[in-house]
Amino acid sequence: MIERTITSTDLFRADEAFFTGTAAEIVPIVEVNKRMIGDGKPGSIARRLMQEFEKLARDPKEGTPIYQ
Repeated sequence: MIERTITSTDLFRADEAFFTGTAAEIVPIVEVNKRMIGDGKPGSIARRLMQEFEKLARDPKEGTPIYQ
């Protein structure tokens, strides 16, 4: 994994982009400053990550239950 600051040009040239975070989980970015990212739809990597995250989040064998 590489973490670095990106420029707006990097973002506008990206095939796809997404935010991640504790509350937001995984959110595809399809537009920035009225400029479309990729084809303007959530990309295949973001969709796959969202699916896999959902599987893990719903798996009763994973994580620590918060409601008991």
